[in-house]
Amino acid sequence: MKTLLLIVVLTFCSSPLVAQQKRFKIDVKVTSDNDIKADIESYLKRELRSLGDVEVGTSGDYILFVSVIKTQTQGGALFGYAGSYSAAQIISCAGSIYLDFVDARLYAGGRNDLRKLTEGVVTDFDSTILEEKRKVK
Repeated sequence: MKTLLLIVVLTFCSSPLVAQQKRFKIDVKVTSDNDIKADIESYLKRELRSLGDVEVGTSGDYILFVSVIKTQTQGGALFGYAGSYSAAQIISCAGSIYLDFVDARLYAGGRNDLRKLTEGVVTDFDSTILEEKRKVK
């Protein structure tokens, strides 16, 4: 009986990635100062689209949560950026949605490294999460 229940649960509550998709659907959520938020979102979305098998949208397989703050010198001049990202896989089961956090990282860079920071986020997400999922397809 437990085996039958396990099969039913796995059948109806499996991750969306189990269903032989050709493209990954990824949502991006950015928390940052307003003057750099649009740039961060643009850089992230551009890098994700450049992977070729990623569709950036409002609902999908994963959500990337990215937070970036400006670091400043004691005099108030921009020194650089510090950021973090976490990736959550979206799992739908019996009408409910769950987030399974699958990766998290911290980043830091100089005042000219905002784009490089976002590239690092996408590179790490791709190499850690998506490459493994591509092998399963």
